[in-house]
Amino acid sequence: RAYIKDAQGLWNETTEMLTFVMIFNGEAIVADQNLEFNIKESQGFILPTKLQRNDPSIRIQSVNNILWEPVKTSPMVGNMPYSPHRFCMTQYEANVRTREPICPNAKDCEPPLTDPCSAKELERCGCDSRLDEKFNITIQGFNLEDTDMLQFLPYETLCSLSSKPLFLKGFTLQQYPPTINKEGNQATFAGFFSTKAGYFRMCYMHAGTLFDIGFAKVKPACASPYVQVGGTCVEHCPVSKIPMAGECTRDPHAMDDSDMQALMLQVVMSDPAISGSTHLSQRDSMDQELRYFVYRYTYELARLLHTQPERIKVASVSKGSTLVNTVFTAVTDMNAVDTRSPAALISLLHALQSDTSSSFYLNLFFQNIDKPRSLSQIVSGVYDPPEIKVRECMDGVYRVFCPYAGEIFPVRFIYIIFVVVVVIGVPMALGLLCCIAWNLDFETSPPVNEHTLDSLRTEPKKVEKPLQIEYAKSWLEGRFMGEQWQKSRDSPLLGITEH
Repeated sequence: RAYIKDAQGLWNETTEMLTFVMIFNGEAIVADQNLEFNIKESQGFILPTKLQRNDPSIRIQSVNNILWEPVKTSPMVGNMPYSPHRFCMTQYEANVRTREPICPNAKDCEPPLTDPCSAKELERCGCDSRLDEKFNITIQGFNLEDTDMLQFLPYETLCSLSSKPLFLKGFTLQQYPPTINKEGNQATFAGFFSTKAGYFRMCYMHAGTLFDIGFAKVKPACASPYVQVGGTCVEHCPVSKIPMAGECTRDPHAMDDSDMQALMLQVVMSDPAISGSTHLSQRDSMDQELRYFVYRYTYELARLLHTQPERIKVASVSKGSTLVNTVFTAVTDMNAVDTRSPAALISLLHALQSDTSSSFYLNLFFQNIDKPRSLSQIVSGVYDPPEIKVRECMDGVYRVFCPYAGEIFPVRFIYIIFVVVVVIGVPMALGLLCCIAWNLDFETSPPVNEHTLDSLRTEPKKVEKPLQIEYAKSWLEGRFMGEQWQKSRDSPLLGITEH
């Protein structure tokens, strides 16, 4: 603060020059005096991306005092491998087929470059598309060292210092130190090969730090569009498997219990070349171009999925590029060649869509289908939007919910129910209730009539024993069985009535 005006410096981004204005007539900076400057990145000062140790490009000058002179001592900055590297390898080969590990033009490629083994994709992104030569694995970076280590992991596994070597998972382990060129910007490795096809993440250990520097795609020796099954090149994978990087792997949806559940998937494609400016989604269903598009879409997709065209139905065509709402129905003929469930058909479709070297992209009709957006999407097989469950309605259209048809039962059946229930059933039920109520209210005859009472008085032996006992108990208890005492009380005493 005692030397620099306002204790601030001026940074020029264009000339990459930092200027400190000294205080006029201030204290002089003596020789061998240490000055410490704190510069924050938020103030716009940006260091070079890479600097050698004691780099001569860092210079200092004192106006009208000291000419431009390189600094004496400076640390190394930016010593690290670059990314992303993309390599194409063939199974069991100890070399790569990629001439240009880091393609600068691929940075702005849309959709992203996810298949370094496809010459068409490399050419589309402006990269070197030659794949007929073999090279050692060369990693590009800055100040690389011969103590660096390279490891290949399945792509779903992240780089970690605690990860253990996985020899049986695909790639061999590093056997020899890398060869570093004179400039220190290339490290060449030899001896790596993979016993399995797939996508592998490259983890690079440099100066005690682990870097994720890209991926390698390992494909079988089968020429596209053939896939490998147990070492044999075939045209289609078995029913229980789907292709992954050219090799048939087990389909997780093959053993699902949803064989009879129809599914609808929205397939995104670029707008096809048609006559006129009206989009296919806005045309009448009898339009010839729309009908031809639906016909060819159905039969070409059925051929690629190795299934019957009757199992694929185009529900509708929407706008937004061209969105084809495709319904995959259940198997009706169990003796057919392909008995994949609707979920397994969609899984196979996504697997073919993920690999730009597959038969999907050799088909002229489906070359414009939406390509995968990331390698994680390829490995996981998860695409948006997801499929939805649908059902076939009475009008033959597949929907999530079928519309109300206007009646639950036929009209004739409704009339029969009305006559039976209302005209016949209701009067009968009311009559039955009246009979029950009348019987409940009916006054029953007394258990002891006059004849029985006379018999108890005159000839009790002719009466049953229980009645004899009850009659005797009633007199003892003052109940007077059979006597009409209450009736006598209610009658005028001695026949005298009031006038």
